[in-house]
Amino acid sequence: MTFRKLIRMPGFLLDHRWTRSHLSDEIDGQLGPEERSRLRRHVDECESCHRLLESLKQTVHVLKSVSFRPAPGVADRVIEKLDEDPADPTACKGHDLSS
Repeated sequence: MTFRKLIRMPGFLLDHRWTRSHLSDEIDGQLGPEERSRLRRHVDECESCHRLLESLKQTVHVLKSVSFRPAPGVADRVIEKLDEDPADPTACKGHDLSS
């Protein structure tokens, strides 16, 4: 069914807005059975929300596969610079913490 036809259905726009605001909750497994059912019904008939949900799932998957580890000693150098003058918020200004 086309989006133009869908928006004419009673309650569609309300469900559309609700669904878009709860897609992350669905991905995180935070919806109850009734909420999940409501979201799935809408996603099954709304191609736009279906594509958005799939895109969010892919994004989460990629982000979970990325590992980030700061260079060794960075945290220690940051703490060391902060300890130089903790009352002065500009104490680290201009310092290169990467070496």
